[in-house]
Amino acid sequence: MKKIISSIMAAVMMLAANAGCISASAAPVPEIYPVSGGVIREATEIDISENNGLRMGENVPMADANTTKNPCEFFNYGSDYGYKDLATRPKAAARQRMYDTLKARCEALRDYTGDLSLTTLNVGGENRGYYLLPKLKSENHAYIMESSLSSDDVVEVYYAFRNDHPEYYWLSYGILYGSGYIYPYLFDDAGYQYYNTRRQLEEAIDSNVSRYIDSARTASVVSEYKIVKQVHDDIMADVTYGYDDDGNPLQDGFAHNIVGVLDGDESTQAVCEGYSKAFQLVLNALGLDVIYVVGYGNGDHAWDMVRLDDDKYYWVDVTWDDQYAEYCIEENLYDIYDIYAYYFFAKGEQAFCNASANNHIPDSSDSSGFTYQYALPTVPDDDFDTANIRKDILLVKNADMTNGIYTCDLCFGDDIDGQNISVMVALYDENGVLADVDIQDIYMVPKRQLTVYLGNETVSYSSYKFMIWDGLTTMKQIIEAK
Repeated sequence: MKKIISSIMAAVMMLAANAGCISASAAPVPEIYPVSGGVIREATEIDISENNGLRMGENVPMADANTTKNPCEFFNYGSDYGYKDLATRPKAAARQRMYDTLKARCEALRDYTGDLSLTTLNVGGENRGYYLLPKLKSENHAYIMESSLSSDDVVEVYYAFRNDHPEYYWLSYGILYGSGYIYPYLFDDAGYQYYNTRRQLEEAIDSNVSRYIDSARTASVVSEYKIVKQVHDDIMADVTYGYDDDGNPLQDGFAHNIVGVLDGDESTQAVCEGYSKAFQLVLNALGLDVIYVVGYGNGDHAWDMVRLDDDKYYWVDVTWDDQYAEYCIEENLYDIYDIYAYYFFAKGEQAFCNASANNHIPDSSDSSGFTYQYALPTVPDDDFDTANIRKDILLVKNADMTNGIYTCDLCFGDDIDGQNISVMVALYDENGVLADVDIQDIYMVPKRQLTVYLGNETVSYSSYKFMIWDGLTTMKQIIEAK
């Protein structure tokens, strides 16, 4: 139903735009208070002396006996922004080793083809059940936490990891730790402990991520702004913010991970974590620079920041844009829909973080524990200027070099779409000396797989430059990368 409404709104807005009746300055401020409180973070210290079998790994499931490579592509769409930030922190090496341990455990469950059994632990004098991530056969313990790490350090590393990796949808928003061990566990309310449930969900997620990617590339292969906007719009068309029976944000695991957006079921709902993590994962899949952000916005809240065409980061809050858009629909405010559906889209610091109402305050890298967040890039004061939308080429994607054969995806835009041009690829060695050149004539399409045969498998290429040529006089560098 929401998709149908969105299609109708798009038609209404096209008519309104043609009539010249949309004016941001004339539009009233929406009389709503966006909902937050959709971020949950918790860490529980347990007494290992009360859980001896857990310390020795006896109650932790084994992964090796039932492992096969998971074929789903979306598991490749994590990031390492938080991991890199840990290198700038005190006890950096220990922090990154804990992060690597968490990643290995998640990869083990990703490929695990068995069900997980409930492990009962004594937590604060009470017996509680947890579905712990499986361990590897080579380990006679669960997950070692280095002694140099404090409780705050554990929390900071865990959420840096979890924020980097929306693909591990089953990973709970809480962690257990104590006496030198850490115990990540699953959400326990969605059946993720069962292999068949996980695989069915993962096939659906993979299919829907592909659908979002195709939609974004069809809408615009040239501009990061246009691609981000299309993903923003598609999520808003597919998802409804979730409330429990008491009118509070849903606590269910699926609402706080990518399942609430990407399972393809219109009845599944999400809160801000779900919106923002799905947005993050799809943009990761498209090769754009996106960062998941947690902070305060009328309560604990999550949103994103994205690098756009002018190579600067801007704020995006898909959750609140969706709430504003629904408000316009409910109140029949069709003439201002196109304004408030993007009220928090591609925003600068002034409008997003320093507004008099409904502002956002990111957690700080100067803080610690639950309120710590990796250092964020600087955001301009002003909103993104659409005059800076890229018009000729997007980026070189999926670059790979194997045995002297260089391959990549080239995505071209409106200015040169459909033309006959040549593409020149110049490759440089580690000293910056030109080592090889290849030129190919191609007929422009929105997405083209370009294969370059270098003919020299022994050269170590460290950087490359792409040039486009119209076959006559114009040569223009379109991208440089290392």
